[in-house]
Amino acid sequence: MNRLFIADPSLKDIRGHHYMMTREATRSAYQMGFETIWLCSAAFSSTLDFENARIAPVFSASMYDAYIKQKQVAEKPSLLARLAHKLTGRPVPVALPPSNFYEDLKSALAQWEIGPQDRVLLHSADGESLSGVARLIHETPADALPVFHVATPYDPVGIMPKRQSAEGFAASLGELKASGKLYRKLFLYAENAYLAEHLSTLWDAQVRPLPIAASPPPPGAADAARSTLTDKLGIPKDSLIIISLGSARLEKGFHKIPDIVEELFLGASQFPGAKEKIKFVLHASPQIVGRDPKITEAIDALAARAEEVILLLDPLSDEDYQMLLHASDIVLLPYGEHEYRVRGSAVVTEALAAGKTLLAAANTYPGKAADAHGGLTASAPTDYADAILDIYKNRERYREQALRESERFIAENRMETYWRRCLDAEREAGLSAT
Repeated sequence: MNRLFIADPSLKDIRGHHYMMTREATRSAYQMGFETIWLCSAAFSSTLDFENARIAPVFSASMYDAYIKQKQVAEKPSLLARLAHKLTGRPVPVALPPSNFYEDLKSALAQWEIGPQDRVLLHSADGESLSGVARLIHETPADALPVFHVATPYDPVGIMPKRQSAEGFAASLGELKASGKLYRKLFLYAENAYLAEHLSTLWDAQVRPLPIAASPPPPGAADAARSTLTDKLGIPKDSLIIISLGSARLEKGFHKIPDIVEELFLGASQFPGAKEKIKFVLHASPQIVGRDPKITEAIDALAARAEEVILLLDPLSDEDYQMLLHASDIVLLPYGEHEYRVRGSAVVTEALAAGKTLLAAANTYPGKAADAHGGLTASAPTDYADAILDIYKNRERYREQALRESERFIAENRMETYWRRCLDAEREAGLSAT
């Protein structure tokens, strides 16, 4: 059986987007006749193999570990650093600690005897993993290498974790072009077509779109989730439920939400019953590196509106995350325009597949997705408030449209096509994709 190795240093347990991405890629590859091995974090918490995959905990650090260490160093600088600061008055320099992605991947290739008959997929590459793969390919004879399929959701001009510069990866790609290994041993992808076009220009290389796989919700998921969630939270079953998903972060615009809530309920008074029926249920768990002070301030402001806003401050299990998603009417995405102009978002895929209405920031990828699939976009808090009230007034129309768009979105991005797109790239390059 053909082997696919999915490499993700940040895959530590069976929850969250890293797990979701790996799971769906595994299912897609299995349908194409591939055995799948997960090259995941050495701290992976489950010893059980997942469905049709084997687990190989090989990576010593995730993309997030470096930022945790950086924060610790910033908060507790060394004695020498403090002394230098006292003598010179200059700020204490804080550098990202070194990571071992390149060495860990190289060791995994040797340990598992990964060679030209195999494939390696990175679905969430950051700056370090992009550079590490390029270095490995550059230093290794072509006839000893597997075929790498490397996808990223990130925009190095906006935010790409652990990148050196926006253009830095282009130099590595130039070396691979010169050696004939690009499009032979390395294929590049982005999570959406806007990002793919942007990176193709930035890197002077072909970057193909590789949308996240979208799976249909289980039958009756929305009704069951709404019944459970409304009972659990003690809110009316016919509430208009507006949610946010994931940790509360500045680049995701969580700090904007108090003003949106304020404007909404000022305007809601003109609609009888609206103030009682519109509920925000906001997933606001802390980032791995902790909360930014602006986020803490926003949470405090929202906590003062307990009749209108319910805060979920702890990480959610996969089951509770899915319940929140399926119980909702609107998924709120007030993401930063600079950070998310073309950057991908797994929440967008999940929301569209679940048949939810997107309310997203204008001039962002989530906003483009909202425009394309029957949702709404906004810029100022009053715009968000007006959009929510329009959905409240025309709730059934928006619900039916979201369900229709869900069917279309899933048909275009169904799980079965995810790995097939990668094999198609090989065929187009004249490789034997089996």
